[in-house]
Amino acid sequence: MKNRYQRLSKEEKKQAIERYKKADEHNEFMNRKLTQVQIICILGMLFGVGVIIHTLITKDKWFFIAEYGFLMVFSVALFMFCIRTKDKEYNKFLIEEAKKEKEDNKKEDKKTKKKSK
Repeated sequence: MKNRYQRLSKEEKKQAIERYKKADEHNEFMNRKLTQVQIICILGMLFGVGVIIHTLITKDKWFFIAEYGFLMVFSVALFMFCIRTKDKEYNKFLIEEAKKEKEDNKKEDKKTKKKSK
């Protein structure tokens, strides 16, 4: 089942991410740290591929292929975890934002009803 963030178009996702970053310092800090971990994962994957290619070309010990294969697998897993965590945070933020808007609309409706009486 798709969540609120996944249903948005690309343009709406960009706007939601901007609002998320502006909403709180904690949000910005977490987003920045997850991005840094993703960059480290990409570097780990590239390093692993490079070492495996070097090992295959030089016909070095096969132990390195297994070792750096594990590095690549765990880098991919951590990268996917970071993406999933970001999506969950964005979705949670959008749900909280929608609840606040709904509460504000209810308060405005009550005020207009009192004024009309």
